[in-house]
Amino acid sequence: MFLHRPSLLLQFFHGYCMSQVQGTREHRHTIHMRVSGKSQRFVVETARRECALLARLASANRRRNVYRHHLFFRRSCHAVQLTRKCYSATNQNLQRREKRMSAALLSAHRALVKAVEHCTAELAANRIDTIALCVAFIGILSRLGCCVGETILLNDGEALLSSSYPDSYVTYVKDSVHQHASLSSSAPSRPATSCAAPPVNPREGHTRTSYGDIVNRLVKQAPRVGRA
Repeated sequence: MFLHRPSLLLQFFHGYCMSQVQGTREHRHTIHMRVSGKSQRFVVETARRECALLARLASANRRRNVYRHHLFFRRSCHAVQLTRKCYSATNQNLQRREKRMSAALLSAHRALVKAVEHCTAELAANRIDTIALCVAFIGILSRLGCCVGETILLNDGEALLSSSYPDSYVTYVKDSVHQHASLSSSAPSRPATSCAAPPVNPREGHTRTSYGDIVNRLVKQAPRVGRA
């Protein structure tokens, strides 16, 4: 029958192909929703934790009074404030509007990149009183930048990342999203009784190696250019 009526054959073939494409799209959409659902919670928790960490680091030992005139310090605190607004659960107005959320994420991402650039410039100045703080800030800001990039990607913003940043960064963010999804699915749930109580002294919960020790070790291991 199909040989004598080619129009029916073409209609049948077109309908079969469209059904296969639609099924593939639905399957990909289901996988994307599953991956994004697992990764979103991990990214939000990590971003909130890193924001709180830099805020504590900036306010401890009266650092705000000491470094408030330094550009790297102001840029870092400003970038963290923008990032914290993006992940704030109380900011319902931002969460409702998708365009405003994308603009806020891009602004926070650019601010984080600028803050890292200013911290790197401060490291190049080789001031002994800011080296350790810059190293700590760069680590926190870099993790926050990855979190914001993953959030943009999970909100179907791959085109936004591709238009603003190189392909290598977009590929890295994609790999991080899938890695977080696999880690969250394979991580066993901890029972409530196995959680150890936090130490009374906050210093007992951290290692004795500080950022200053790491920097001093790197300086000692660096080759001396001027000496033969």
